[in-house]
Amino acid sequence: MNGEPLSTRTAIVALVLVISVAAGGAVSALVRYDLIGYGHLPRAALIGLLLLLVVNAFTRLCRRRLAFSPGQILYVYLAVLVMAGFPGQQLVTYLYTSLVGPAYYVGPENRWREMFFEYIPAWTVPSLSAEAPAVKWAFLGMPSAASFPWQAWVVPLAVWSTFFVLLMLNYVFLASLFQRQWIERQRMLFPLATIPVELVKYQGQEIVPRVFKSGLFWAAFLIPFCVYSWNALHYHYPTMTLIDLRPQLPQVFGGRPWNELNGLRFNIYFDAIGITYLLPGEIGFSLWFFWVLKNMLRVARNATGYTQHVPFFGDVGVGSYLLLGLSTVWLARRSLRDTYLRTVGRCAQKQGKSEDAEGQDLVRPAVAFWGFGATFVGLLIFCGLLGVDWKLALFMLSIFLLSSLVVSRLVSEAGIFVVWSPLWSAWVGQDFVTKMFGAGALGARNITALSLVNIQIGDTASLALASIFQGYKVVSSGALQRRHALVLVCVALAVGIVASHPASLYAIYSRGIPALGWWLRDSGTILPNSIARNLENPASMFTAGNYGNMALGAGIIMLLNLLHTRFLWWPLHPLAWAATFSSVVSERFGFAFLSGWLLGRMATKVGGYVTYRRFRPFVIGLIVGHGTTLLIWTVIHYFYPISAALVME
Repeated sequence: MNGEPLSTRTAIVALVLVISVAAGGAVSALVRYDLIGYGHLPRAALIGLLLLLVVNAFTRLCRRRLAFSPGQILYVYLAVLVMAGFPGQQLVTYLYTSLVGPAYYVGPENRWREMFFEYIPAWTVPSLSAEAPAVKWAFLGMPSAASFPWQAWVVPLAVWSTFFVLLMLNYVFLASLFQRQWIERQRMLFPLATIPVELVKYQGQEIVPRVFKSGLFWAAFLIPFCVYSWNALHYHYPTMTLIDLRPQLPQVFGGRPWNELNGLRFNIYFDAIGITYLLPGEIGFSLWFFWVLKNMLRVARNATGYTQHVPFFGDVGVGSYLLLGLSTVWLARRSLRDTYLRTVGRCAQKQGKSEDAEGQDLVRPAVAFWGFGATFVGLLIFCGLLGVDWKLALFMLSIFLLSSLVVSRLVSEAGIFVVWSPLWSAWVGQDFVTKMFGAGALGARNITALSLVNIQIGDTASLALASIFQGYKVVSSGALQRRHALVLVCVALAVGIVASHPASLYAIYSRGIPALGWWLRDSGTILPNSIARNLENPASMFTAGNYGNMALGAGIIMLLNLLHTRFLWWPLHPLAWAATFSSVVSERFGFAFLSGWLLGRMATKVGGYVTYRRFRPFVIGLIVGHGTTLLIWTVIHYFYPISAALVME
């Protein structure tokens, strides 16, 4: 096996950090809704890497032989990266409140018990009684003399942990099937994965990596540090004027259609600015161009009498994602066919030729092939036990994984560090299935079971699959031993899931759900309201107009793909179109995309590629300063709470 092996010391450090991030991040997410594992360049992973670099500085100065090598530091980053989404939008902020919310909020006025309670398996929730301690104390707080109701949670946590482990293993195998195509054949840039690799590059016997010796790095680091710290202090000392990082266009337009632009946000995200600088020029340009175009489309639609834009843009996004997902699989067809042939076809003939190639994979092709199939069947069985018809479960999981591949491609190729899929989310995934087949055809059992699964997997902002793809690129770039990296990834995922549970339940029962962070307070109503809405007032099935809008989105992706591959001068990238019609991505980050692209253009215009390269430490400083400062204030605000979030996430 080639590559730097994982040392026992590094494995211990990595697991300690994984447990710390899982537990501390869970409490932070629940109590303050500060998400330290947010996105695909999570600040929890960055801060772990930086802490090791600080330790390394002392050890390289005093006892150099004890210092961590760059490869060992990247192992630690890898372990935290793949599981960082659990203490937040992949698990913690949905699982627990959704399991106790239906029982607590049920009442004669909503008739939930008659509508769908019989279809919630008892082994998936702590209790279906509002008077059960596991339910009542979750909202009212646990009495001081009471014993923790752990017995009620043992079975449901074991059940859902099994589901998440199956899903994570499915992600590991799915990423392995596409790894060679994306990294070696398509040579995707993985802009986010280059950042940790650059942060650990030492030059000779230096005490710190060379990027930290750049004045540009520290000048940029101080920008988010000073701005966020000033705003944080504003909440403690209101006489300090708040720096507005979410300015918006005032009410300058009095009538249609230009009044659509009133309130347009120009959000300032320092990390998004830095990441956009690192992107190829065509992607950076396309991201802000389509943001502008989307706003102009709102104006044009308003002028023709259409004022409801969300359904239209949602349909266009769904069509774009479906076509992009299918084209992603099509581009990988040769790689997938070779894997199939080496696994179940002409194994004996291919074996000798493929040994060297298999050595470059984290997971052997045969293991990836059968592992993906086995875990997919396991997920189907789980959905069946919940009550989902197997054909419906097959459709749902296939669409979800296709959507997840598109999200992962946007992260890997276009550097979009946080993506909400228009095709599948915690809010619209169930609606999508209902609109496809109709609530009447699905029935109460299927709708209830689908909703139970959907709320646990729907939020793609910190999708583990995309982070696993990033991790595979880190392994390749950092020359790490692939088998050791694979074991570390799997262990980190499993430990991250399990370690999130006790800390999360402690945060819930010690305070009560109404006293948690702003988003969590009402999150227990999301699941039952979704089920009830689809049973009582289901959305109408997709019409010809909806399918026409989807076809429009798919057609634009096809056209952009054709122009992008045929003409080198063509400036618009199809991935940017898909990103623009991902839920809220362009609305939230559009101005940051424009700012990062302009910064890159200015550097190139002033001194060409040489100046562009020399300016990289500056934008890396912006990214690192953003994540580090927010994590520092997250810790401070746990002990000294403030009334708002420093950054909207």
